[in-house]
Amino acid sequence: MIKSLFLTILVALLLLFVSSGCGSEEEEAIESEDNEETELKETVTPNTSEKDYEYEIENNEEAVITKYIGEEENVIIPYELEGLPVTTIGSTAFANMNGTRVRLNEDLKSVVIPNSVEAINGGAFISCVALESVEIGDGVTLIADSAFRDCTSLESVTIGNSVQRIENRAFEGCKSLKSVTIPDNVQYIGFGGSGMVGGTFKGCISLENITIGKNVKILRGRVFKNCTSIEEIVIPESVDSISPSAFRGCKSLHSVYFKGDAPEEFESGTFDDCADDFTIYFEENKSGWRTPLWNGYPAEAR
Repeated sequence: MIKSLFLTILVALLLLFVSSGCGSEEEEAIESEDNEETELKETVTPNTSEKDYEYEIENNEEAVITKYIGEEENVIIPYELEGLPVTTIGSTAFANMNGTRVRLNEDLKSVVIPNSVEAINGGAFISCVALESVEIGDGVTLIADSAFRDCTSLESVTIGNSVQRIENRAFEGCKSLKSVTIPDNVQYIGFGGSGMVGGTFKGCISLENITIGKNVKILRGRVFKNCTSIEEIVIPESVDSISPSAFRGCKSLHSVYFKGDAPEEFESGTFDDCADDFTIYFEENKSGWRTPLWNGYPAEAR
């Protein structure tokens, strides 16, 4: 009798333990999902709503902003419209396109793009001449052709960690931009879109500090052309292709530090019209380099 009672109690305790463990796992899973959802949502309260946008609902699953019609100067884009996540900033959405004529948005000073957004399409903020600051959420994977071109007052841009492609002319002519960090997830700079190939940061004449992510593979032509304030730059080991004129006209550029082997594809004119004392520096244990000249440019091991 005592043995039977003991076994009954033991079984009950085991069932209770298993039940508690499963409950804990389920609670942890639910909590994890909630945390992921929270991370996707904006960390600051949006100051714009449905009335400030023209937008389209796609497949009853997501919202695409096609035009900003609000009056806020410092815009925090909402995570949701009609209860659906905002996934795309459409082409020329903040440029106020009217037919083929661009009417400048002269009042927009700052923009915060939430983590729900995955793509900033071509010309989305083109010629927003008063725009000074942009924060791009960690959900964005694409900054398309001419997205921020000729935002002449843009001084600060924070690029989210999920961005993989920064296309042609995306920041061309942003002459007030002083510093940019390209995240590690970016592989291609200067691809896609139409018009002139490359030129992603062309003519950013105030740009002094550039950090290129460790997984960038290709620097497309004219990517930093005429960035006259750059003095030195580090090219990560991952880069294996640099197209023509990538740094042409960077008149202050005197030092380029390559961390890896010599690029497999390197075309003439890449470093033309740089500083008089321009020199390429490379690691001694890396291959493909030559001294005292490499492809016509002074080169030294370090």
